[in-house]
Amino acid sequence: MGKMYKVKLTVIKREHNPDLCEEYLSDPSSIGPCGMFTDGQEFVVDGFLGCPEGMCTEAWQTLWPSLLAISRGGTFAPYTKRENEWVACCPDGLRPVVFRIERGEEMAF
Repeated sequence: MGKMYKVKLTVIKREHNPDLCEEYLSDPSSIGPCGMFTDGQEFVVDGFLGCPEGMCTEAWQTLWPSLLAISRGGTFAPYTKRENEWVACCPDGLRPVVFRIERGEEMAF
């Protein structure tokens, strides 16, 4: 079996697109930035057996391929400055959450 690493997810920022809310929602004032996360919030993943507590399942499903690649030693270079990380976001177009996905220490099996 190849190497596997812990992965840290960090909420970089929570966005809000009021122009899109105005165009697509019946009550555009009903939502703001995602309330499920806070900027700087972190999750450490070490096994990928399930969605971490407090993590949005929609975000988890979207981030899963990138998490898996980083956890197996993959890289998104030359697009990133550092080989051990990637930036991705959840699929909510009205209020996306941007995450930093960072490779951590190697896991022992």
